[in-house]
Amino acid sequence: MDYNQNDMNQNGMNGGYPQQGQPDAGQPYGGAPQQPYGTPQQPYGGDPYGTAPQDKKGFAIASMVCGIVSIVTCCCEYIAIPLSIVAIVLGIISIKKQESGKGMAIAGIACGGAALAFIIVCLILYATGAVDTTQWEEMLKKMQEQQV
Repeated sequence: MDYNQNDMNQNGMNGGYPQQGQPDAGQPYGGAPQQPYGTPQQPYGGDPYGTAPQDKKGFAIASMVCGIVSIVTCCCEYIAIPLSIVAIVLGIISIKKQESGKGMAIAGIACGGAALAFIIVCLILYATGAVDTTQWEEMLKKMQEQQV
């Protein structure tokens, strides 16, 4: 029995697929599938595939950044002390909220604590006179004289 191409397409023998430009029996014109009754539709603007839950690491990242910057700026107490306090507070908040960046929060707490401890030790040594500042003062005077 010989079938030509038109007979195969008319009898549905095109590999189980409808011809291009012809709607399938269960789909309206345009090819968009209809949802059966009782199936909830996606709201406008929603993602039909669903999205992966977003990891919330904001406080942990901010804690780590503030802690690192507070270590770098240890020579300027007016910047380093507030930054180290902020790093410690944000790290504790991040851990209490059980955010996903726990390692970064711990790093922020450690860096902020180390910077704060270093600054406090330096201030205590300077206040008690354990550090001799005469060499620094002489060096600053020489630098000022060279600039003039």
